[in-house]
Amino acid sequence: MNRLLRVCRRWAAGLLLLPSLALAADPQIAEFVDSPDPAVAGGTYTYRIRVDNDAVDAALNTRLTVTVPRGASYVGTTPAGANCAATSATQVACDLGTLGGSKTDVRIITMTWRVTIPGLDTIDATAVVSADNNVNVDNDAQSQRTTIVPGANLSLTMTDSPDPVATGANVTYVLTAANPGL
Repeated sequence: MNRLLRVCRRWAAGLLLLPSLALAADPQIAEFVDSPDPAVAGGTYTYRIRVDNDAVDAALNTRLTVTVPRGASYVGTTPAGANCAATSATQVACDLGTLGGSKTDVRIITMTWRVTIPGLDTIDATAVVSADNNVNVDNDAQSQRTTIVPGANLSLTMTDSPDPVATGANVTYVLTAANPGL
């Protein structure tokens, strides 16, 4: 009883320090899907990324980073207020904050792609999740390959003859459509 009283007095005086409990989280890229695939050059396409925390403890300071090759342009992210932004020409970063134990977070990132040469092209993107208390880094990354097909590069020109035209005279217009591709 005397010993218990001394321990209680030390604890009350702040002298007895209890060990802190370390939180062990396991955030992972559970799904990384592109749509549409193939995507049309110059059009928009999306990445749907689902991050799961497969642990009972919350994942602290959780971050999602998507890396794409040069030529991709970030358009935006849903849901609104998703805390995502382009951090460079080839990277989009999302602050997921605290991801609760056994919880999920989904982001849909919209991009456009400019093809610089004619023909088929592919884009390889990588999604990586991290957290301050992540105990399993083996499931933190996934890659996605999107096929890009050329889109139309339509133009329309119009010429008139004669030019200038006299009042009351006839004028002829010629319209020329072209699709040189990309």
